Amino acid sequence: MSRLSFRILLVFSFLLGIASGFVDELIVNEEMDLITQCMANSADMSITEHNAFLFAVVMVGSLAILTAYAGLFFFLRWARYLYLVSFALMPFTIFFGPDVSSGLQGFFTDIANVLSGVILVLIFFSPLKDEFK
Repeated sequence: MSRLSFRILLVFSFLLGIASGFVDELIVNEEMDLITQCMANSADMSITEHNAFLFAVVMVGSLAILTAYAGLFFFLRWARYLYLVSFALMPFTIFFGPDVSSGLQGFFTDIANVLSGVILVLIFFSPLKDEFK
């Protein structure tokens, strides 16, 4: 894979990740809005140490992944490891509780996750790994 192809893959993966976060905000779905509203009404939305910790972990993970994408775009060696570690932090999001999303958001999320796996394989196990210095 050429450097240009890898950069296109990175940009596409990043844009799909962003799209998966905003697609439900752009498309009106009354049933999903009702379910989300019922969940919000039944949940304890107060700020606790537990919630603050989880929020901090997600924010650190998000900042790490943004930094890693920038570093990977310029083929910086440390970005490979930051990209790997940033995904190790993301499973903590399951502690936020249930999540309601549309099929379209799920589609974008799944494709972005598959591309993230492809990127991980490319940066550690393909000849492209030698480009990172």
